[in-house]
Amino acid sequence: MGNKFFNTDRLKKYGYGVPRLVLLAWAAFAFAPKLHNVQPLEEYEISAYASSWRWAVHMYVGSIGAVVNVQRFGLIGNLAILAGAAALIGWDATTFDVTMLVVLMKTMGGDFFAGKLDTAEWKLVLLFTFAVFLPLACVLPQGGLQGVEGAGFMLPSGAATLIQEYVAIFPFLFGIQLLCEYGDAKWERFSFFRYRYSFESLNAALLFAGPALQTYLSEGGALRAWGYFMWEARPACDGVPRLPEQLYTIGSVLEMMVCLGYRVSNLMLIVANSGLVTELYEQRMFVYTFLQRAAFRLYGAYYGMRMIYVSDVEVAVAVLKASASKGDCLERHIASPAWAPVISLESVDGPLYERMMRDFHHFMAQHCPPPAKMAECARRHVGALKDSGKRIDASAVVQLTLEVIIDFLFDRKWEPSFQALSQVPDILGAHGEGGLGERRRGCPRGLASTPERRWHPEGGLDEALSPSI
Repeated sequence: MGNKFFNTDRLKKYGYGVPRLVLLAWAAFAFAPKLHNVQPLEEYEISAYASSWRWAVHMYVGSIGAVVNVQRFGLIGNLAILAGAAALIGWDATTFDVTMLVVLMKTMGGDFFAGKLDTAEWKLVLLFTFAVFLPLACVLPQGGLQGVEGAGFMLPSGAATLIQEYVAIFPFLFGIQLLCEYGDAKWERFSFFRYRYSFESLNAALLFAGPALQTYLSEGGALRAWGYFMWEARPACDGVPRLPEQLYTIGSVLEMMVCLGYRVSNLMLIVANSGLVTELYEQRMFVYTFLQRAAFRLYGAYYGMRMIYVSDVEVAVAVLKASASKGDCLERHIASPAWAPVISLESVDGPLYERMMRDFHHFMAQHCPPPAKMAECARRHVGALKDSGKRIDASAVVQLTLEVIIDFLFDRKWEPSFQALSQVPDILGAHGEGGLGERRRGCPRGLASTPERRWHPEGGLDEALSPSI
Protein backbone atom coordinates (compact mmCIF):
# COMPACT_ATOMS: atom_id res chain seq x y z
CA MET A 1 0.00 0.00 0.00
CA GLY A 2 1.68 3.14 -1.10
CA ASN A 3 -0.58 5.83 -2.56
CA LYS A 4 -2.32 8.83 -1.06
CA PHE A 5 -5.46 7.07 0.13
CA PHE A 6 -4.46 3.42 0.48
CA ASN A 7 -1.41 3.09 2.72
CA THR A 8 -0.39 1.43 5.95
CA ASP A 9 -0.54 4.68 7.92
CA ARG A 10 -4.18 5.24 7.00
CA LEU A 11 -4.93 1.60 7.77
CA LYS A 12 -3.56 2.20 11.26
CA LYS A 13 -5.44 5.49 11.52
CA TYR A 14 -8.85 4.00 10.80
CA GLY A 15 -8.17 0.50 12.06
CA TYR A 16 -7.72 1.87 15.58
CA GLY A 17 -10.06 4.81 15.03
CA VAL A 18 -13.20 2.74 14.44
CA PRO A 19 -13.19 0.84 17.77
CA ARG A 20 -12.23 4.01 19.66
CA LEU A 21 -15.21 5.84 18.24
CA VAL A 22 -17.53 2.90 18.91
CA LEU A 23 -16.50 2.99 22.57
CA LEU A 24 -17.03 6.75 22.76
CA ALA A 25 -20.47 6.48 21.15
CA TRP A 26 -21.42 3.71 23.57
CA ALA A 27 -20.25 5.81 26.52
CA ALA A 28 -22.24 8.75 25.23
CA PHE A 29 -25.43 6.72 24.87
CA ALA A 30 -24.95 5.02 28.24
CA PHE A 31 -23.64 7.77 30.50
CA ALA A 32 -24.14 11.27 29.07
CA PRO A 33 -27.84 11.67 29.94
CA LYS A 34 -27.32 10.23 33.42
CA LEU A 35 -24.30 12.45 34.04
CA HIS A 36 -26.28 15.59 33.25
CA ASN A 37 -29.48 14.27 34.83
CA VAL A 38 -31.57 14.84 31.71
CA GLN A 39 -34.09 12.70 29.87
CA PRO A 40 -33.04 12.19 26.24
CA LEU A 41 -35.45 13.39 23.60
CA GLU A 42 -37.79 10.54 22.74
CA GLU A 43 -36.61 10.15 19.15
CA TYR A 44 -32.99 9.99 20.33
CA GLU A 45 -33.38 7.21 22.84
CA ILE A 46 -31.28 4.33 21.62
CA SER A 47 -34.20 1.96 20.92
CA ALA A 48 -36.24 4.59 19.07
CA TYR A 49 -33.21 5.78 17.14
CA ALA A 50 -32.28 2.25 16.08
CA SER A 51 -35.81 1.33 14.99
CA SER A 52 -36.24 4.52 12.96
CA TRP A 53 -33.28 3.61 10.71
CA ARG A 54 -32.00 7.18 10.97
CA TRP A 55 -28.65 5.73 11.99
CA ALA A 56 -28.33 4.17 8.52
CA VAL A 57 -28.99 7.55 6.89
CA HIS A 58 -26.49 9.29 9.14
CA MET A 59 -23.80 6.65 8.61
CA TYR A 60 -24.37 6.76 4.85
CA VAL A 61 -23.96 10.54 4.83
CA GLY A 62 -20.69 10.09 6.69
CA SER A 63 -19.49 7.24 4.49
CA ILE A 64 -19.75 9.16 1.23
CA GLY A 65 -16.93 11.41 2.40
CA ALA A 66 -14.52 8.52 2.07
CA VAL A 67 -15.97 7.37 -1.26
CA VAL A 68 -15.85 10.84 -2.83
CA ASN A 69 -12.32 11.50 -1.59
CA VAL A 70 -10.77 8.51 -3.38
CA GLN A 71 -12.17 9.71 -6.73
CA ARG A 72 -13.11 6.23 -7.92
CA PHE A 73 -16.28 7.30 -9.74
CA GLY A 74 -15.22 10.59 -11.31
CA LEU A 75 -16.98 13.92 -10.98
CA ILE A 76 -20.34 12.75 -12.35
CA GLY A 77 -20.41 9.63 -10.18
CA ASN A 78 -19.46 11.60 -7.08
CA LEU A 79 -22.16 14.19 -7.75
CA ALA A 80 -24.73 11.41 -8.09
CA ILE A 81 -23.65 9.98 -4.71
CA LEU A 82 -23.80 13.43 -3.12
CA ALA A 83 -27.25 14.06 -4.62
CA GLY A 84 -28.48 10.89 -2.94
CA ALA A 85 -27.07 12.11 0.36
CA ALA A 86 -28.76 15.49 -0.11
CA ALA A 87 -32.11 13.77 -0.63
CA LEU A 88 -31.64 11.73 2.55
CA ILE A 89 -30.69 14.83 4.54
CA GLY A 90 -33.81 16.57 3.23
CA TRP A 91 -35.93 13.59 4.26
CA ASP A 92 -34.36 13.56 7.71
CA ALA A 93 -34.90 17.30 8.19
CA THR A 94 -38.54 17.32 7.08
CA THR A 95 -39.48 14.06 8.82
CA PHE A 96 -37.66 14.61 12.12
CA ASP A 97 -35.59 17.74 12.76
CA VAL A 98 -32.82 19.91 11.29
CA THR A 99 -30.06 18.54 13.52
CA MET A 100 -28.40 16.85 10.54
CA LEU A 101 -28.22 20.21 8.79
CA VAL A 102 -26.45 21.70 11.82
CA VAL A 103 -23.88 18.88 11.66
CA LEU A 104 -23.43 19.50 7.93
CA MET A 105 -23.00 23.25 8.46
CA LYS A 106 -20.35 22.88 11.15
CA THR A 107 -18.53 20.21 9.06
CA MET A 108 -18.46 22.20 5.83
CA GLY A 109 -17.69 25.46 7.62
CA GLY A 110 -14.84 23.97 9.63
CA ASP A 111 -13.39 22.19 6.60
CA PHE A 112 -13.57 25.40 4.53
CA PHE A 113 -11.64 27.53 7.01
CA ALA A 114 -9.13 24.70 7.53
CA GLY A 115 -8.47 24.61 3.78
CA LYS A 116 -9.67 21.02 3.39
CA LEU A 117 -12.27 21.58 0.64
CA ASP A 118 -9.82 21.04 -2.21
CA THR A 119 -12.07 19.43 -4.84
CA ALA A 120 -14.95 20.70 -6.97
CA GLU A 121 -17.37 18.27 -5.32
CA TRP A 122 -16.79 19.56 -1.79
CA LYS A 123 -16.95 23.19 -2.87
CA LEU A 124 -20.33 22.47 -4.42
CA VAL A 125 -21.45 20.80 -1.18
CA LEU A 126 -20.37 23.90 0.76
CA LEU A 127 -22.33 26.13 -1.61
CA PHE A 128 -25.38 23.86 -1.50
CA THR A 129 -25.32 23.71 2.30
CA PHE A 130 -25.35 27.45 2.92
CA ALA A 131 -27.12 28.65 -0.24
CA VAL A 132 -29.88 26.02 -0.44
CA PHE A 133 -30.24 23.94 2.72
CA LEU A 134 -29.87 26.75 5.23
CA PRO A 135 -32.44 29.10 3.60
CA LEU A 136 -34.89 26.21 3.23
CA ALA A 137 -34.44 25.26 6.88
CA CYS A 138 -35.14 28.86 7.88
CA VAL A 139 -38.31 29.08 5.79
CA LEU A 140 -39.85 25.67 6.42
CA PRO A 141 -41.90 25.30 9.64
CA GLN A 142 -40.06 23.43 12.37
CA GLY A 143 -41.38 22.01 15.61
CA GLY A 144 -44.84 23.53 15.20
CA LEU A 145 -43.61 27.14 15.57
CA GLN A 146 -45.41 29.74 13.47
CA GLY A 147 -42.74 32.40 13.61
CA VAL A 148 -41.20 34.40 16.44
CA GLU A 149 -41.26 38.17 16.73
CA GLY A 150 -37.77 39.60 17.15
CA ALA A 151 -36.51 43.19 17.40
CA GLY A 152 -38.84 44.81 14.89
CA PHE A 153 -39.18 41.84 12.52
CA MET A 154 -40.75 38.41 12.31
CA LEU A 155 -38.38 35.45 12.29
CA PRO A 156 -39.57 32.47 10.22
CA SER A 157 -40.31 29.48 12.41
CA GLY A 158 -37.42 27.47 10.96
CA ALA A 159 -34.94 30.24 11.69
CA ALA A 160 -36.36 30.66 15.17
CA THR A 161 -35.93 26.94 15.78
CA LEU A 162 -32.33 27.01 14.58
CA ILE A 163 -31.55 29.94 16.87
CA GLN A 164 -33.47 28.67 19.86
CA GLU A 165 -32.24 25.09 19.79
CA TYR A 166 -28.75 25.17 18.32
CA VAL A 167 -27.20 28.61 18.89
CA ALA A 168 -25.69 27.53 22.20
CA ILE A 169 -23.88 24.49 20.90
CA PHE A 170 -22.97 25.42 17.31
CA PRO A 171 -19.87 27.55 18.09
CA PHE A 172 -18.34 24.67 20.03
CA LEU A 173 -19.10 22.09 17.35
CA PHE A 174 -17.69 24.43 14.72
CA GLY A 175 -14.59 25.12 16.81
CA ILE A 176 -13.87 21.42 17.34
CA GLN A 177 -14.30 20.71 13.63
CA LEU A 178 -12.03 23.59 12.66
CA LEU A 179 -9.31 22.60 15.13
CA CYS A 180 -9.39 18.91 14.16
CA GLU A 181 -9.31 19.58 10.41
CA TYR A 182 -6.69 22.32 10.66
CA GLY A 183 -4.56 20.03 12.79
CA ASP A 184 -5.00 17.22 10.26
CA ALA A 185 -3.91 19.57 7.45
CA LYS A 186 -1.10 21.54 9.14
CA TRP A 187 0.02 19.57 12.20
CA GLU A 188 -0.13 16.04 10.85
CA ARG A 189 3.31 15.31 12.30
CA PHE A 190 1.60 15.07 15.69
CA SER A 191 -0.13 11.73 16.28
CA PHE A 192 -2.82 13.54 18.26
CA PHE A 193 -4.12 15.08 15.03
CA ARG A 194 -2.99 12.55 12.42
CA TYR A 195 -4.74 9.61 14.08
CA ARG A 196 -7.76 11.68 15.12
CA TYR A 197 -7.31 11.42 18.85
CA SER A 198 -8.24 15.10 18.71
CA PHE A 199 -11.81 14.31 17.64
CA GLU A 200 -12.48 11.83 20.44
CA SER A 201 -10.77 13.94 23.08
CA LEU A 202 -12.48 17.23 22.28
CA ASN A 203 -15.92 15.71 21.74
CA ALA A 204 -15.63 13.69 24.94
CA ALA A 205 -14.66 16.86 26.81
CA LEU A 206 -17.64 18.71 25.38
CA LEU A 207 -20.03 15.81 25.85
CA PHE A 208 -19.11 15.33 29.49
CA ALA A 209 -18.59 19.03 30.23
CA GLY A 210 -18.92 20.17 33.82
CA PRO A 211 -21.74 22.17 35.45
CA ALA A 212 -19.95 25.49 34.92
CA LEU A 213 -20.06 25.23 31.13
CA GLN A 214 -23.60 23.94 31.29
CA THR A 215 -24.77 26.91 33.36
CA TYR A 216 -22.91 29.42 31.21
CA LEU A 217 -24.46 28.20 27.99
CA SER A 218 -27.95 27.36 29.19
CA GLU A 219 -28.36 30.79 30.83
CA GLY A 220 -27.64 32.68 27.61
CA GLY A 221 -23.88 32.87 27.78
CA ALA A 222 -23.64 31.57 24.24
CA LEU A 223 -25.66 34.54 23.02
CA ARG A 224 -23.26 36.93 24.72
CA ALA A 225 -20.39 35.05 23.10
CA TRP A 226 -21.94 35.67 19.69
CA GLY A 227 -21.89 39.40 20.44
CA TYR A 228 -23.24 42.00 18.08
CA PHE A 229 -24.18 39.63 15.28
CA MET A 230 -26.80 37.88 17.40
CA TRP A 231 -28.11 40.99 19.16
CA GLU A 232 -31.03 41.63 16.80
CA ALA A 233 -32.29 38.06 17.09
CA ARG A 234 -31.83 37.87 20.83
CA PRO A 235 -35.49 38.44 21.76
CA ALA A 236 -36.35 35.32 19.79
CA CYS A 237 -34.02 33.17 21.86
CA ASP A 238 -35.48 33.39 25.34
CA GLY A 239 -36.26 29.69 25.25
CA VAL A 240 -32.76 28.35 24.60
CA PRO A 241 -32.84 24.77 25.93
CA ARG A 242 -30.40 23.41 28.46
CA LEU A 243 -27.12 22.32 26.91
CA PRO A 244 -27.11 18.62 27.91
CA GLU A 245 -30.09 17.85 25.65
CA GLN A 246 -28.27 19.48 22.72
CA LEU A 247 -25.11 17.59 23.56
CA TYR A 248 -26.97 14.30 23.67
CA THR A 249 -28.76 15.01 20.39
CA ILE A 250 -25.77 16.24 18.41
CA GLY A 251 -22.80 14.91 20.30
CA SER A 252 -23.70 11.36 21.15
CA VAL A 253 -26.01 10.55 18.26
CA LEU A 254 -25.60 12.36 14.97
CA GLU A 255 -21.99 13.46 15.26
CA MET A 256 -20.89 9.99 16.36
CA MET A 257 -22.89 8.13 13.72
CA VAL A 258 -21.77 10.38 10.87
CA CYS A 259 -18.13 10.14 11.87
CA LEU A 260 -18.41 6.39 12.44
CA GLY A 261 -19.80 5.97 8.92
CA TYR A 262 -16.84 7.95 7.57
CA ARG A 263 -14.27 5.87 9.43
CA VAL A 264 -15.84 2.50 8.64
CA SER A 265 -16.08 3.42 4.96
CA ASN A 266 -12.43 4.52 4.90
CA LEU A 267 -11.33 1.33 6.61
CA MET A 268 -13.28 -0.86 4.18
CA LEU A 269 -11.84 0.97 1.16
CA ILE A 270 -8.30 0.68 2.48
CA VAL A 271 -8.65 -3.02 3.27
CA ALA A 272 -10.27 -3.72 -0.10
CA ASN A 273 -7.43 -2.00 -1.96
CA SER A 274 -4.57 -3.21 0.22
CA GLY A 275 -4.44 -6.81 -0.91
CA LEU A 276 -5.26 -7.94 2.62
CA VAL A 277 -8.45 -9.66 1.49
CA THR A 278 -6.57 -11.57 -1.22
CA GLU A 279 -3.80 -12.43 1.19
CA LEU A 280 -6.24 -13.69 3.80
CA TYR A 281 -7.98 -15.78 1.17
CA GLU A 282 -4.68 -17.29 0.08
CA GLN A 283 -3.81 -17.98 3.70
CA ARG A 284 -7.33 -19.14 4.59
CA MET A 285 -6.19 -22.55 5.82
CA PHE A 286 -3.69 -20.90 8.14
CA VAL A 287 -6.40 -18.54 9.41
CA TYR A 288 -8.85 -21.44 9.78
CA THR A 289 -6.29 -23.49 11.72
CA PHE A 290 -5.49 -20.54 13.97
CA LEU A 291 -9.17 -19.95 14.74
CA GLN A 292 -9.75 -23.67 15.24
CA ARG A 293 -6.91 -23.93 17.74
CA ALA A 294 -8.12 -20.83 19.56
CA ALA A 295 -11.65 -22.26 19.79
CA PHE A 296 -10.36 -25.58 21.15
CA ARG A 297 -8.23 -23.83 23.75
CA LEU A 298 -11.17 -21.73 24.91
CA TYR A 299 -13.34 -24.84 25.10
CA GLY A 300 -10.67 -26.69 27.07
CA ALA A 301 -10.17 -23.77 29.44
CA TYR A 302 -13.93 -23.60 30.06
CA TYR A 303 -14.15 -27.31 30.96
CA GLY A 304 -10.79 -27.45 32.72
CA MET A 305 -9.17 -29.74 30.13
CA ARG A 306 -5.69 -29.50 28.71
CA MET A 307 -5.89 -29.27 24.92
CA ILE A 308 -3.13 -30.54 22.61
CA TYR A 309 -3.54 -29.88 18.89
CA VAL A 310 -2.10 -32.73 16.79
CA SER A 311 -1.60 -31.95 13.10
CA ASP A 312 1.04 -34.50 12.08
CA VAL A 313 -0.60 -37.49 10.37
CA GLU A 314 1.73 -40.14 11.79
CA VAL A 315 1.39 -38.77 15.32
CA ALA A 316 -2.40 -38.66 14.96
CA VAL A 317 -2.50 -42.30 13.77
CA ALA A 318 -0.27 -43.37 16.66
CA VAL A 319 -2.48 -41.54 19.16
CA LEU A 320 -5.66 -43.14 17.79
CA LYS A 321 -4.10 -46.61 17.82
CA ALA A 322 -2.93 -46.22 21.40
CA SER A 323 -6.35 -45.46 22.83
CA ALA A 324 -10.02 -46.20 22.32
CA SER A 325 -10.77 -42.51 22.88
CA LYS A 326 -10.67 -40.06 20.00
CA GLY A 327 -10.87 -37.16 22.40
CA ASP A 328 -12.97 -35.93 25.26
CA CYS A 329 -13.61 -32.54 23.69
CA LEU A 330 -14.72 -32.63 20.08
CA GLU A 331 -15.77 -36.27 19.77
CA ARG A 332 -17.45 -37.02 23.08
CA HIS A 333 -19.08 -33.67 23.83
CA ILE A 334 -19.78 -32.27 20.37
CA ALA A 335 -19.64 -34.79 17.50
CA SER A 336 -21.41 -37.75 19.09
CA PRO A 337 -24.42 -35.77 20.36
CA ALA A 338 -24.62 -33.94 17.03
CA TRP A 339 -24.71 -37.18 15.01
CA ALA A 340 -27.20 -38.97 17.27
CA PRO A 341 -29.07 -41.20 16.61
CA VAL A 342 -26.82 -42.13 13.65
CA ILE A 343 -23.98 -44.48 14.62
CA SER A 344 -20.84 -44.42 12.48
CA LEU A 345 -17.09 -44.43 12.87
CA GLU A 346 -17.23 -40.64 12.79
CA SER A 347 -19.87 -40.35 15.49
CA VAL A 348 -18.80 -42.76 18.23
CA ASP A 349 -16.03 -42.87 20.79
CA GLY A 350 -14.69 -45.17 23.46
CA PRO A 351 -15.21 -48.97 23.47
CA LEU A 352 -17.86 -48.81 20.73
CA TYR A 353 -15.46 -46.97 18.44
CA GLU A 354 -12.71 -49.50 19.17
CA ARG A 355 -15.00 -52.44 18.32
CA MET A 356 -16.38 -50.85 15.15
CA MET A 357 -12.92 -49.90 13.93
CA ARG A 358 -11.72 -53.47 14.49
CA ASP A 359 -14.69 -54.83 12.55
CA PHE A 360 -14.11 -52.28 9.81
CA HIS A 361 -10.49 -53.31 9.27
CA HIS A 362 -11.51 -56.96 9.34
CA PHE A 363 -14.17 -56.29 6.74
CA MET A 364 -11.77 -54.36 4.50
CA ALA A 365 -9.17 -57.11 4.71
CA GLN A 366 -11.44 -60.15 4.39
CA HIS A 367 -14.29 -59.09 2.13
CA CYS A 368 -13.21 -56.16 -0.03
CA PRO A 369 -11.25 -56.19 -3.28
CA PRO A 370 -7.68 -54.84 -3.30
CA PRO A 371 -7.42 -51.06 -2.64
CA ALA A 372 -6.01 -50.55 -6.14
CA LYS A 373 -9.42 -51.42 -7.54
CA MET A 374 -10.96 -48.45 -5.72
CA ALA A 375 -8.62 -46.08 -7.58
CA GLU A 376 -9.43 -47.80 -10.86
CA CYS A 377 -13.19 -47.50 -10.26
CA ALA A 378 -12.85 -43.88 -9.27
CA ARG A 379 -10.89 -42.95 -12.41
CA ARG A 380 -13.41 -44.69 -14.63
CA HIS A 381 -16.50 -43.13 -13.08
CA VAL A 382 -15.01 -39.63 -12.81
CA GLY A 383 -14.03 -39.79 -16.47
CA ALA A 384 -17.53 -40.91 -17.44
CA LEU A 385 -19.09 -38.06 -15.46
CA LYS A 386 -16.86 -35.48 -17.11
CA ASP A 387 -17.51 -36.88 -20.58
CA SER A 388 -21.28 -36.84 -20.02
CA GLY A 389 -21.35 -33.04 -19.95
CA LYS A 390 -23.74 -33.05 -16.98
CA ARG A 391 -23.65 -30.35 -14.36
CA ILE A 392 -21.41 -31.44 -11.48
CA ASP A 393 -23.11 -30.29 -8.29
CA ALA A 394 -23.45 -31.72 -4.79
CA SER A 395 -26.02 -34.32 -5.88
CA ALA A 396 -23.79 -35.45 -8.74
CA VAL A 397 -20.84 -35.87 -6.36
CA VAL A 398 -22.99 -37.96 -3.98
CA GLN A 399 -24.09 -40.21 -6.82
CA LEU A 400 -20.51 -40.46 -8.12
CA THR A 401 -19.33 -41.61 -4.69
CA LEU A 402 -22.05 -44.24 -4.50
CA GLU A 403 -21.33 -45.44 -8.05
CA VAL A 404 -17.67 -45.99 -7.16
CA ILE A 405 -18.47 -47.81 -3.90
CA ILE A 406 -21.11 -50.07 -5.52
CA ASP A 407 -18.76 -50.88 -8.37
CA PHE A 408 -15.91 -51.54 -5.93
CA LEU A 409 -17.87 -53.70 -3.49
CA PHE A 410 -20.45 -55.44 -5.67
CA ASP A 411 -19.19 -55.21 -9.27
CA ARG A 412 -22.52 -53.63 -10.17
CA LYS A 413 -23.29 -50.70 -12.45
CA TRP A 414 -25.52 -47.87 -11.34
CA GLU A 415 -29.22 -48.64 -11.60
CA PRO A 416 -32.24 -46.30 -11.31
CA SER A 417 -33.37 -48.12 -8.17
CA PHE A 418 -30.17 -47.05 -6.42
CA GLN A 419 -31.21 -43.39 -6.72
CA ALA A 420 -32.97 -43.63 -3.36
CA LEU A 421 -29.56 -43.85 -1.68
CA SER A 422 -28.63 -40.33 -2.80
CA GLN A 423 -31.98 -38.59 -2.54
CA VAL A 424 -32.82 -35.86 -0.05
CA PRO A 425 -33.93 -35.57 2.68
CA ASP A 426 -30.90 -37.07 4.34
CA ILE A 427 -30.96 -40.15 6.52
CA LEU A 428 -31.93 -38.20 9.64
CA GLY A 429 -35.22 -37.10 8.09
CA ALA A 430 -36.06 -40.00 5.80
CA HIS A 431 -38.71 -41.64 7.97
CA GLY A 432 -41.89 -42.22 5.98
CA GLU A 433 -40.88 -39.79 3.26
CA GLY A 434 -42.99 -41.28 0.46
CA GLY A 435 -41.49 -44.72 1.09
CA LEU A 436 -38.00 -43.34 0.56
CA GLY A 437 -36.67 -44.87 3.76
CA GLU A 438 -37.94 -48.31 2.79
CA ARG A 439 -36.48 -48.01 -0.70
CA ARG A 440 -33.14 -47.10 0.85
CA ARG A 441 -33.20 -50.15 3.05
CA GLY A 442 -34.13 -52.34 0.09
CA CYS A 443 -31.21 -51.22 -2.08
CA PRO A 444 -28.44 -52.89 -0.03
CA ARG A 445 -30.49 -56.11 0.21
CA GLY A 446 -30.71 -56.20 -3.55
CA LEU A 447 -27.01 -55.50 -3.88
CA ALA A 448 -26.19 -58.30 -1.46
CA SER A 449 -27.80 -60.83 -3.80
CA THR A 450 -24.85 -60.40 -6.17
CA PRO A 451 -23.58 -64.02 -6.40
CA GLU A 452 -19.98 -63.26 -7.33
CA ARG A 453 -19.19 -61.69 -3.96
CA ARG A 454 -20.77 -64.52 -1.89
CA TRP A 455 -21.68 -62.16 0.95
CA HIS A 456 -23.94 -64.48 2.91
CA PRO A 457 -21.67 -67.49 3.45
CA GLU A 458 -18.80 -65.42 4.79
CA GLY A 459 -20.95 -63.20 6.99
CA GLY A 460 -19.89 -60.06 5.24
CA LEU A 461 -23.40 -58.78 4.58
CA ASP A 462 -23.94 -57.43 8.09
CA GLU A 463 -20.65 -55.60 7.92
CA ALA A 464 -21.39 -54.25 4.43
CA LEU A 465 -24.70 -52.87 5.68
CA SER A 466 -23.15 -51.45 8.85
CA PRO A 467 -23.49 -47.68 9.29
CA SER A 468 -19.71 -47.59 9.60
CA ILE A 469 -19.58 -48.30 5.85
